[in-house]
Amino acid sequence: MARLLIKLENGADGEIELLDNKFIEFWKMVFLRHKSHIPFRHSDRKEKYCGHKHQVWEKTQEEVKNWYETETLELKQKLVNRVNTAIDGLHEENIQWTRGKLDIHCNKADCNRLHRGFTTLSFTHLWTDNIPMTSGQIRSIKNRYLNMNSHNCWPYQFEALPGFELPPSSRPITKAGGYAKKVEKCYEYLHEINAAVHNIEDKCLYNPRREILRQHYYNFYDVQCMLTPNLDWNAKLEDGVTDSMHLDWNFESALNQAFASVVPGIEQGCNVWDLKNILGKDYETCYRDSDNPINLDITNTVGTTKGGFTINAVYKNLYDTILEPWLESFGKVEHKAMYFPIPVGKIDERFIKQHFTIKGGYDQGKQIKSKMIPGDEVHGVASERAIVEVDLIE
Repeated sequence: MARLLIKLENGADGEIELLDNKFIEFWKMVFLRHKSHIPFRHSDRKEKYCGHKHQVWEKTQEEVKNWYETETLELKQKLVNRVNTAIDGLHEENIQWTRGKLDIHCNKADCNRLHRGFTTLSFTHLWTDNIPMTSGQIRSIKNRYLNMNSHNCWPYQFEALPGFELPPSSRPITKAGGYAKKVEKCYEYLHEINAAVHNIEDKCLYNPRREILRQHYYNFYDVQCMLTPNLDWNAKLEDGVTDSMHLDWNFESALNQAFASVVPGIEQGCNVWDLKNILGKDYETCYRDSDNPINLDITNTVGTTKGGFTINAVYKNLYDTILEPWLESFGKVEHKAMYFPIPVGKIDERFIKQHFTIKGGYDQGKQIKSKMIPGDEVHGVASERAIVEVDLIE
């Protein structure tokens, strides 16, 4: 059985046992290809840790809410201006945009509306920013055609749906030789919208569901901070969201085995997952943003992999206790594999407890003020746990 040997910044090393299936064979190929010429993402960052930190906040939720509402307005206005300028650019290129704009008072629902315009124009290759589909039609697509990245996905799979009418196209039509440049410019505007909207959501909007998720992570091991580290590639643009080069590889040939491996992987206790690599939102993010999980751009995979991974021992419990009840409120949960990341393998839970948790001053749901680690120091501890080397052993 193949293994990944990982080394952390603090010198600790661990071992990930990989699953044995056709998807993992494809994943290993992508991992080795990228590893040969692209550094890990944290290499040029001041804070080396790459992943998420789920930590206890010393502030009360009322204090947190007040901070977002008073201290982020200047940044929010700059981000709103970026979004609206990019939308103006799409209009100048005669690209259909029916999702409106943002203002300083924008909320999660506004951000969800614009983000859906970005994903729809991207999925349809600039055809339209709105696909008029019923919930039943969307479920049909998601249940039988999970690879939204396939070259023949749009519009053919949609046209096959009963009652579906293809909306008018807004694809750019130019004189000979100008099409490619025009398309490239349009995608630059779309990526600008996407990056700025995500920054508004993450940095400028108070979100009580973010705290619900955060608590679920750090309470899982009763620690001040729970880390879910990533192995990602150092290929982001300055916006920190968009990849600057082609990293995602379409694993359509291994699609069936990838999804077939999810439930057995869960049963085997897998806690290492394929790195999130999607155009829209995964289900955890969808829950956090109070979005509608039925939408076409809500998924844990679009049928591509970057050959990276996330170590997350909490996701199954999170799904069972928070995500599944929430999903069922929108209708029966079908194909459980759709709502999980694709499993890559398993690392010893003792390694996770020792290196990816920070006990600090948190015990049985209470803060012990004398032992609480200041937030800035938590960042430093997390950096010492960063994954700095990964080697594949066959």
